[in-house]
Amino acid sequence: MKAPGLIEPDDLAKRLGDEDVVVFDCRFQLTDPEAGERAYREGHIPGAFYLHLERDLSSPKREHGGRHPLPDWQAFAARLAESGVRQDSDVIVYDAGEGMAARAWWLMRHIGLERVRLLNGGWQRWIREGRPVTAELPQPRPGHVEVRLRAGDTVDVNDVREAARQGKLVLVDARSRARYRGDVEPLDPKAGHIPGAVNHPWEEGASGRWHVAHT
Repeated sequence: MKAPGLIEPDDLAKRLGDEDVVVFDCRFQLTDPEAGERAYREGHIPGAFYLHLERDLSSPKREHGGRHPLPDWQAFAARLAESGVRQDSDVIVYDAGEGMAARAWWLMRHIGLERVRLLNGGWQRWIREGRPVTAELPQPRPGHVEVRLRAGDTVDVNDVREAARQGKLVLVDARSRARYRGDVEPLDPKAGHIPGAVNHPWEEGASGRWHVAHT
């Protein structure tokens, strides 16, 4: 059984070069913001374009919105379109386990793209299985993306505060346990976590591969 939202390396390898397929490399290191793009230029899946967390998948920091606020939707759509994305494109995203491909997947789904999938196992599995890699940069190609924001994907911070006060929601902090406890904080000005949040570190036990739960 194939999981919705995923594509296996075998399936992607067979479709590389298809006009209706657009691949994005989303590798990024929070502690070295240019490392992902350097790695991309050294080698990536043939035909893949690069999406930078801070330049493409976020808007500039402001008073509210966190370290990486959601991008300007029209600018994000234009960035995808210049890489050939259309409303009916099959879009594939991958990273090296940092989690940015999942962010790109969500952002694309949020603006109305339906056929977006994560490469199961990401860059590590692609390399481990000896699949083709290139340093050649793809040429821009014409596309068109119309922003159709999906309702219910986001929530206002004041609504979260009120719901948390009333005990009507569960806040999940997916960072490492050390950052959740406030033992270390390499990125943010304040250590610790939002009061009431529970910790489920996303990296613990992560293999880069997703599995379907059968019920």
